[in-house]
Amino acid sequence: THGSREALERVTGTLPAGFCYPYGKADARVLAAVRDAGYAFGCALTPGPSRGPLALPRTHVSHADRGARLRAKAVRHRLRHPAAPVRGGRP
Repeated sequence: THGSREALERVTGTLPAGFCYPYGKADARVLAAVRDAGYAFGCALTPGPSRGPLALPRTHVSHADRGARLRAKAVRHRLRHPAAPVRGGRP
């Protein structure tokens, strides 16, 4: 992760805020590296509850996921990871 944000900024002209962990896996050491690199959030595939903004849950989607399969993955994701209430947002 060291230097990755700056490298992406040079290519895209925008400093990225988020990081997606390769293969969706992250442990405490990796989370610390992403935090130290300055990312505001990270997305992981590891099962279980969200572990804060650096380990937000995501669902793997591939080119084979279409139609009913994609809808099923979306429903499963919502069931496994219900959205947290937004602070300061409107009801």
